[in-house]
Amino acid sequence: MKLLARMQRVWSRVSGWVLLVVVSGVIDQPAVALTLDELRRDPNLTPRRLAGYFADFSFSFSPRVRSAEVFLATRSGDCDDFAVLAATILAEKGYTTRVVYVRMPDQAHAVCYVKETRCYLDFNNRVYLKRTVSTDGSLVDIARKVARSFDAPWVSVTESIDDGGFGWSLGATTINAAGRLGSKQRQGQPRAK
Repeated sequence: MKLLARMQRVWSRVSGWVLLVVVSGVIDQPAVALTLDELRRDPNLTPRRLAGYFADFSFSFSPRVRSAEVFLATRSGDCDDFAVLAATILAEKGYTTRVVYVRMPDQAHAVCYVKETRCYLDFNNRVYLKRTVSTDGSLVDIARKVARSFDAPWVSVTESIDDGGFGWSLGATTINAAGRLGSKQRQGQPRAK
């Protein structure tokens, strides 16, 4: 009897929340886009909506950033494929974006920060209802949150600069975990478009 009463209380909370989510439009499911042009033509594209396009993409590591066409056609990729594509598409839509690389002792991870929404998009969060992560926008805050999601300390964080289209290069600003600011010059070569 107590179990039944408890289940009814839980259900009343959950069903009310589900109704609130649907009515308030929190579930922002876009139609499935398969091409770069379809993403560009979406008139309602927001950071959260963009992340929704990738909910069913699978993870596939590559040491290099895949072209947007390959990433979209294969429906698989990794964090930097997603971050570079998201930053580029959202910048075309008028958002101010940065690709942020967080280094941890055994790995690195890339996310796309969006200034106007004070959040970042993380390929690892694409399957969740809350697809963006709030942040104060500082590199240190982003690094802490990304590293926490990996249950690891962060070593350094670098934001990238866009040199025109899919040409994101590392080195705009680098900060190490001790808070020391690195150089503000390019540390890599532009990627081919």
